[in-house]
Amino acid sequence: MRASLMHNHPQEHPREQERLEALRSLQILDTPIEERFDRITRLTSQTLDMPICAITCIDEHRQWFKSIVGLDIEQTDRSLSFCEHTHIHNRVLVVPDARYDERFASNTLVTGYPGMVFYAGAPIFSRANLPVATLCVYDTCPRRMPQSDMATLHDFARQVECELHTERSNPIEQALISEIGATWRSSMIDPLTRVWNHEGILTLMAESISYHRDRAKGMGIAVLDLLGYEQIVQQLGLDQGEDYLREFVRRAIRLCDSSVSIGRLDEGEFALLLPMHEHRSQFTSLLNKLCMLSDEIHPLRNARKSVAFGLHLPPQNRCESGQVCDRLCDGLYEMRKESDDRIRVQTMPNTPTDRAA
Repeated sequence: MRASLMHNHPQEHPREQERLEALRSLQILDTPIEERFDRITRLTSQTLDMPICAITCIDEHRQWFKSIVGLDIEQTDRSLSFCEHTHIHNRVLVVPDARYDERFASNTLVTGYPGMVFYAGAPIFSRANLPVATLCVYDTCPRRMPQSDMATLHDFARQVECELHTERSNPIEQALISEIGATWRSSMIDPLTRVWNHEGILTLMAESISYHRDRAKGMGIAVLDLLGYEQIVQQLGLDQGEDYLREFVRRAIRLCDSSVSIGRLDEGEFALLLPMHEHRSQFTSLLNKLCMLSDEIHPLRNARKSVAFGLHLPPQNRCESGQVCDRLCDGLYEMRKESDDRIRVQTMPNTPTDRAA
């Protein structure tokens, strides 16, 4: 959602350039959604009984949402941001009714969709005490916020702050994000589901294979095809199909721990990368849970069942990512065409001519 209407825009933060540099140094902009942040926005929304909760970051031109519940939006123009006022305020800011507040009355997020009326935001600070993000809540009706709720919002904001200053527990993702700039990162994120896109997950796959091989560790790679997605699009329309994919991803990242990387390959196809320290039964179990999840949230009866094909790469495996991709494509094709199995996991042979176990 983008809009160009200007309104009572606040003055910039007195240390704006330092603030922007501090934000960029966190390497959080244009990164995939993460459960560690989504968990906080869910809990904040539930605890304060607010329909919309978000973690926002403001760069030179936009307000970008690292996490948001209650609204499907990735970013807005900076001129529409309530949170910039929170940065200037430098503490919890409460707007009981934006329709009658001269700072926001002409804001298109107030006058149009989604009709934001109530706002409360708590700033999140860099180590140099500069506001680099905001934890905020919205409602579409006027409200008052007692001091106890303001304190709760502040406490949740401190949790976000701790996470922002903690590196990702997935070392491969952390290394890739550190190596590439925000512009390149944004081209590797799927705008619909906000996980890695085709280019992003294949780049990460190559890095993961190399990382685990160099450390003599095993890993798992799988492709999951939500075959019921096309049925939704055909019978209910594209919007319903996209809602299905977004909901699947939101719930899938809750089922996976932070060591698992998820990417959208195409339409209803997804790829998963994960370390495998023990037996591959845990790998199979995760794929089964994801297939069951896709059934659970499907809006149609008699929907086509999702299928998943996985490869276990043992520590001694020397195959390159191109060979792995070829085997994944072949395996998924075989399952779609002739298999009654929903899930199949094989050990990747050392050479393409070896037979998979």
